[in-house]
Amino acid sequence: MTLTYAFSPDHRVGYLSAKDVRRVFRRAFDRWSAAIPVSFRESEEYGSSDIKIGWYRGDHGDGEAHAFSPENGRLHLDAAETWAAADDFDGVTSRVAVDLESVATHEIGHVLGLAHSSVKEAVMYPSLSPRMKKVELKVDDVEGIQALYGSNPNFKFNSLLASENSSNSNGVGMTGIRRSSAAWNHFALLVCLSGMLLSCI
Repeated sequence: MTLTYAFSPDHRVGYLSAKDVRRVFRRAFDRWSAAIPVSFRESEEYGSSDIKIGWYRGDHGDGEAHAFSPENGRLHLDAAETWAAADDFDGVTSRVAVDLESVATHEIGHVLGLAHSSVKEAVMYPSLSPRMKKVELKVDDVEGIQALYGSNPNFKFNSLLASENSSNSNGVGMTGIRRSSAAWNHFALLVCLSGMLLSCI
């Protein structure tokens, strides 16, 4: 299945270059597609894209960002935040800058149907400190998304598990793995089916 995404032509932040924003989102989408049999393609057609990305101001149910589950695919970022799209924070002067790639990866998880995780290391954990980068999917993220969409046959789950086990070798066990509800599984199945039908047209 292929999902399209597009950036709002009217809702952007001027200090981030379009090239940097595209690069950041491409990497964020690639992380998820590495784990599941879903690919993402950028589109110029904002109105008809599956996932619509934009920066918005004012109160419309937000924190730093929010995304809506797959039935409408809106991914809104808070234009009032100070965003950083660099690979590190060396050239970023703001002490409260928010890493765009970390938030993009998290919000794409919501668009795909994931809820928040209670595992602090997970991308889907509900909070991110300023100037913090958290972009690599953890076991909890991968198990959650694969429960909804299945596994990408090229994904090496054992490598991820070994990496996490080595980082937890201080005797502290992994925290609980979040399981997706039956309702989310059913919903994701409907989304997958409708996506497959659309891609066949």
